[in-house]
Amino acid sequence: MERERLTRLVLIAVGVFAVAAGCFLFVTRILQGLADKEEQIVRLQREVGEAETRLLSMLQARQHLTRWQAISLPPDSSAPNPQYNMAILRYKDYLNELCRKHKWKVRQISPTAASASAGRNTGLVPIAFSLEADATLDALVRWLRDFYNENLAHQIRKVILTPTEGQVQVSMTIETAAILGAAPRDSLAPQPSGSFLVLDALTCLLCPVAGQATLWWSVSPAGPYGARKLSPHRQGNDYAAIVRKDLFAGLRPVQPVASQPAADRSLLRYVVLTDITETFIRREAWLYCRPTNTHVRLREEGGFNEFEVRDARQLTIVKGKVRRINTREVVVEVAGKFYVIHLGQTLADALAESVKPEDLKKLYQIEIAADGRT
Repeated sequence: MERERLTRLVLIAVGVFAVAAGCFLFVTRILQGLADKEEQIVRLQREVGEAETRLLSMLQARQHLTRWQAISLPPDSSAPNPQYNMAILRYKDYLNELCRKHKWKVRQISPTAASASAGRNTGLVPIAFSLEADATLDALVRWLRDFYNENLAHQIRKVILTPTEGQVQVSMTIETAAILGAAPRDSLAPQPSGSFLVLDALTCLLCPVAGQATLWWSVSPAGPYGARKLSPHRQGNDYAAIVRKDLFAGLRPVQPVASQPAADRSLLRYVVLTDITETFIRREAWLYCRPTNTHVRLREEGGFNEFEVRDARQLTIVKGKVRRINTREVVVEVAGKFYVIHLGQTLADALAESVKPEDLKKLYQIEIAADGRT
């Protein structure tokens, strides 16, 4: 009896130990599985975060690519493969017009081979130009300012300045870029798409002020005021100081101001805003001076929006900038003040009363920034 009782106790102890060991192994296996699942969840969350970061980077890269395609040289619309013969001709015309505006004596403007580093990116087609001309230092500074204010994919790769008698010989290499995938267009500079024009037409029906949709486009990355390549003009950042402190001759002595005949401001009574024309590319206005039988073209695009009205002796009466051309009026800036010229109105009447910046925003939806940009 005693032996059977002892045997029974041993069997019970062995059974209890086996059950405890089984429970321990079972719980250990479950905990190990939970740890593996938790590690897998952490790994998947990390992969999701990395994928979201890559997606955000790709979206930002896509936005940059879209902007660069918008300001790229346009391909020829008639060619089956991307060709840029018309774009090259238009860019050459742009350089010629810019040189004529600043009274450069051009000796040569011709396409040339692009630098080797510019063609490393397979999505970019570099197009280079060689420019040789003679200009004054003041004209050179103004030319460079307008060049870098133009919202195009171009840059100056190399420039050599050789001082001569009162002028500077300019020899520079300019590179512009054509981005693959850019849409063909009829103009060199980007223009509003058809959706903006349709939206502009719809807003004209609802609001008497035209051009609101085009205004939003003009400050977009593809618009003429969307990319700021130069620092804003402020105290201590005056580009005209380059002329006053001649890098070839040093500081110029202050010359006594010689008395000059005053311009005949009475002619402003006979300078009339006669026309406002609009095409699918741009909107222009014309001032007509009856005594001198001359026309002054007004344009809104950056780099071509300055105008001058002169008398019969070619003395400047009024010099200003065009800020907006609407269907019935033109907003100009003269001597830091803003004026509105209506169709058929003389310049003397228009300049008799200036318009405050807050009234420009209220009446014409034109907002003037602190640096003077619209």
